[in-house]
Amino acid sequence: MEKLPIIDMHTHLHINLGNPGLFTQAMEECGVEKAVLLSMPFPIIGSNSPLIFFAKMLHPDHFAAFTAIDYRDLMDPDFPGNALRRLENDVYHGGAQGIKMYIQNASVMLHPTDERLEPVFIKAGELGLPILMHLMIDADRVASPFHQQAGFTSERLSEDLEVVLEKHENTNIIIAHLGCCLTERGLERLGRLLDKYANLYADTSATFLFFQMLRFPELFRSFIDRFAHRIVFGTDTDLSADIDPVTLLRYYSEAFRINRDFYSTRGVFRLTDELRRRRREWVHKTDSWEKVEVFPDSPVGLGLDLDSLKRIFHTNASRLLGKEHELDNEWIIERLVEYAKLLDYAGGRSLHAYKTYAEHFIDLFKNSRQDFERSLNAGGQERLRDTVSEQWTFSHDHTQYAFQILNSHSRVIHEAPQDKEQL
Repeated sequence: MEKLPIIDMHTHLHINLGNPGLFTQAMEECGVEKAVLLSMPFPIIGSNSPLIFFAKMLHPDHFAAFTAIDYRDLMDPDFPGNALRRLENDVYHGGAQGIKMYIQNASVMLHPTDERLEPVFIKAGELGLPILMHLMIDADRVASPFHQQAGFTSERLSEDLEVVLEKHENTNIIIAHLGCCLTERGLERLGRLLDKYANLYADTSATFLFFQMLRFPELFRSFIDRFAHRIVFGTDTDLSADIDPVTLLRYYSEAFRINRDFYSTRGVFRLTDELRRRRREWVHKTDSWEKVEVFPDSPVGLGLDLDSLKRIFHTNASRLLGKEHELDNEWIIERLVEYAKLLDYAGGRSLHAYKTYAEHFIDLFKNSRQDFERSLNAGGQERLRDTVSEQWTFSHDHTQYAFQILNSHSRVIHEAPQDKEQL
């Protein structure tokens, strides 16, 4: 089979930079042309978009950036206008080509139909930005008691999604993880939505979905082949893994290669030792909510035809990505410095050397764009990459503090404590 170019539409950075250099090396080894880095909202610090833009600045040919909504001022009457200003800055300065709309996570609990999100859907359509959303729409999946109490059932979310799709027909919506549809009924519901709305797409990312495909290849082969023109490939790989470089490179390479080969292999699909270990963990976890009766030791791949593979791996994603604007390196570095300060304030370990380099580049940029570019060409970029290879993390206590604050589905952390000791 010919070597197919791949766009991975679902990868992550969290609050640390990880090692994008190794990630790009794995991409090149496995034929991944571009990886979409999805920003995430966080309590106190807003979102990790500055890291996403910075990674793209370092490797502009390898990464596409999706921004996230900063919910810290959600309760402010001016939130819609503020959100739009931030979005336009992220597009025209940070090079964002889409939006990752997290609306049910540690920062916020919102329905897709919340009126405060309305301007974002409209602006995304105007700018040609796809919106990737997490929504569990599988009718056979049971929501947690918290989600049920707050009204976030699969039925309600499916209804909300239809409202958004009908109202914003010029805005493309991508549902992550095939809408968490792991059953035949779930796929039927997603299929009805895909048939009805031309602006709806779905990605194939997530380990839990991959293992379910291994269990029921015929079910998923039929569905994916039918909707190959509306499905995009994703791995849900995390660049922020805190492991040694050799293991990290193998982890990235296996993640790409395993997913790629699974879609193209018709016969028995070879499981690596690492994948077998992760499969055992997944079966153990899922046993509590779904009786796992059969998990083949010799699973078969989906064996999609060449036309379907081209659409899923590349064509659909290439068509969906928004226009790529020129990066404003000075703006990105300034955002990065602000982010580092917020992270330090929130209780993470500050990378002082990181900020020193960032501020140095800002000074260079203020003097002359040419000086800045010469500095990067002379090795400044490599020095900065080396500096940010350290890790920073939220501590467990600070994360728990953030969750405690979120005591209703309509509230977010919109004001950081004045004294770090309060954390």
